[in-house]
Amino acid sequence: MTQVALHSERNDCRHVGYISNLHTQAYQGEENVIANQLSETRLFVADFKEKTRQSTDVVDFDIICGDFNADNMSIGDATIHNHGLFYDYEDFCMAEPGQDHGWAIGTEMRQPTMYSSCLKDPFEFKKVLEDDMLRRMFILDADVTVHSTDLATKMPRLDSTSRLEALHNGGKRRVDKILTHRLHRVKVLGYAFLTTLTNLTDHLPVVMTFQVKHTRSL
Repeated sequence: MTQVALHSERNDCRHVGYISNLHTQAYQGEENVIANQLSETRLFVADFKEKTRQSTDVVDFDIICGDFNADNMSIGDATIHNHGLFYDYEDFCMAEPGQDHGWAIGTEMRQPTMYSSCLKDPFEFKKVLEDDMLRRMFILDADVTVHSTDLATKMPRLDSTSRLEALHNGGKRRVDKILTHRLHRVKVLGYAFLTTLTNLTDHLPVVMTFQVKHTRSL
C-alpha cells in the first residue's frame, strides 16, 4: 500500500492518491481463503488510509490491483462475485456480479501451452487472444469449480465431436484486476490486456489509463 503525493493547493490542501497491490492464495481448495483475504484487504487499506491521511487532504483516487486468483464468472468463485470489496470498489471489466463485459478476456494462462511458438511474438499473440476459439488453448476458461493444482495442467474441454468451440466463458478466467474506489471516481480512458511480456509470465498483464476528476475542498 502506498500514498501518492500529487500536488498541493495554495491553502496547503494536498491532493493524494492511494495504490494497493495484492496477491491472494493460489489453489485454495475447498476452503474460503480468498474471500477472507479480501475482507482483510478492506481492513488493511482502510487502516493505512486513516494513518496516512491528513484532515485537509483531497483523495483523487484509491486503487487496488493485483492477482486475485478468482474470476467473476466461474461457479467456484461465486462467493467472491458479491464480496463487499466490490461494493466499495468498481471492477471496470465487470458488467455485473457473475458476468464480465463481452470485451474482457481472461488473464491466467494455461501452463502446458504458454511457451508455444505462436505466442513468442506479441503481435501474433494478440491475434490469438482476439480469436474466441483459439484463445481457449492458451487462456483458462472461466469454468472453475474448485481451486486445485489441476488448474496448472488443465486443457480446454472439447465438444461432442472432439473439436474446440467458442464458449461464452472460453478463455475468460480473469484473475488480474484493477479496482477503483466508488467514492473517488475517476474517468477511465483506456483498459488493455498486454502481450508485450509474452513467454516471461504466466499471466496477461493489464493496464488502465484514467483521468482524475478533481474535487475542490470546501
